[in-house]
Amino acid sequence: MLHPRGFEIRVITGDGVLEEYGTTMKGEDSVHCHIASQANQSFRLELKNHTDLDVTFRCFADGIRIGGQPCNPQATVQLSKLAVSPSTSRQFAFADVEFSESSDAVAIGSTKLMSLGTIIIKVRRIEHTRGKKERTFEIPALLNGPIDEKSKKIGTHHVILGPEIPRKASRYHQIVKTLDSNSQPFAKFVFKYRPREILQAQGIIPVTPDPSLEESNSTIDIPPSRRSNNRNQNPNSPIPGPSNLAHNATGTSPVPTFAHEIDLKPTIKIESNTGNDDEELALLEEQARLLKMQAENVQGRLNRIRARRGRAEKQQGLSLSKSTRGSRQDPIEVD
Repeated sequence: MLHPRGFEIRVITGDGVLEEYGTTMKGEDSVHCHIASQANQSFRLELKNHTDLDVTFRCFADGIRIGGQPCNPQATVQLSKLAVSPSTSRQFAFADVEFSESSDAVAIGSTKLMSLGTIIIKVRRIEHTRGKKERTFEIPALLNGPIDEKSKKIGTHHVILGPEIPRKASRYHQIVKTLDSNSQPFAKFVFKYRPREILQAQGIIPVTPDPSLEESNSTIDIPPSRRSNNRNQNPNSPIPGPSNLAHNATGTSPVPTFAHEIDLKPTIKIESNTGNDDEELALLEEQARLLKMQAENVQGRLNRIRARRGRAEKQQGLSLSKSTRGSRQDPIEVD
């Protein structure tokens, strides 16, 4: 992650720090990136202040404020949960967005829909005061329950609050004076979180080749339907066939014996009925590209197997020819 104006923020789950993709700077004070989220996984924010300034980190998820944390100069703070009472808090987590055609489904506007899948942290400079005030506790209006099918945004996750857990009792907090407005913060971080499959389909995360499509040094089996139609299964036949290719004059095998079937079924499982033209176009283009790569990979394997079999048949034919000439007898003279 880039460090606009000397600040650093990381999103961390139980699997470690989430890798950032497509990181870009917008001006000198704003950084944007993508991260791969996983449903039903809790997360926390690690906020680092590499400056000599007193600041506060104000955090928003899906367009809704979910908390804030002051930070001293040259210090690091964590934000993983929201206090909902003097003695309890609820942890942040990712979840799947649910859709429904039911009348109970929530209809949300385009602005709210565009905010889904984003975590924004605004850094504002502050000055400490000696005043304190009693805390107030409220649960932010995060998305809760299914949304209208007409609002469908494919593959979107959203942020939820987990069950209440105990926390150290606290009823008061210090009053600070902010030097930057919410609309014009000193620095800003934008994390766009999506399922890994969606980021791959959009070309943001490189697609890892399917290991099942890579050529293997292991042996390959001819399907039973192919084996039953082979020409001349007699190993002594002079006509080369798949069964007697494994035998030659030296008793060695010129081709691999077959041990497991080739699976040529497509492995692409990208859902493309999105209801959103831009995202559907990106998904379909990626699906076509992956299918083309798969077809080229399979065709290459077929060509290599056919070439090996061709060389084996030629070698077997030469061996049979030499064997026939070696067994030929001189003619018998008759008085």
